[in-house]
Amino acid sequence: MSDNKEIKIEFRLDKVVETGFLMNLEALETKDVLPDAIKVEFGFKIDIQENDDVLVLHLLAKYSYPREGIDTKILEITSANHFSVKNLADLIEVKEGSFTDKAGLLPPLLGICIGTIRGMMVVKTMGTVLADFPLPIVNPTDILKGSNSRK
Repeated sequence: MSDNKEIKIEFRLDKVVETGFLMNLEALETKDVLPDAIKVEFGFKIDIQENDDVLVLHLLAKYSYPREGIDTKILEITSANHFSVKNLADLIEVKEGSFTDKAGLLPPLLGICIGTIRGMMVVKTMGTVLADFPLPIVNPTDILKGSNSRK
């Protein structure tokens, strides 16, 4: 007999706020961008408001490109994604500034955030050389584990 209990998770995306954007096309110096040279990195931060059943997931996506032997930032976008999560305190345990995802809630929420920021990037890079380099498909679990860069 298994002790695995299925947990019902109910959430909704309430608001998405673009919190920062930078595009440095001058750093590319050319229209002949080598796709394999673009380095993509992700970062995230989570704010949990247990009493209000609110989780805010801040996501960063950054592109850098080698210039004179140094990775130079060519694009950076950040967003704050506000989720309402029913019974949040039962799903995420917060202790001394850290948290434990007891129900596997974070990967799907992060996946939603990645898709959202990908759409923002499409709009922001339209008509530029970076329009041909959409945010790649990534596994949210890899980002959560800290494997946050990809070439």
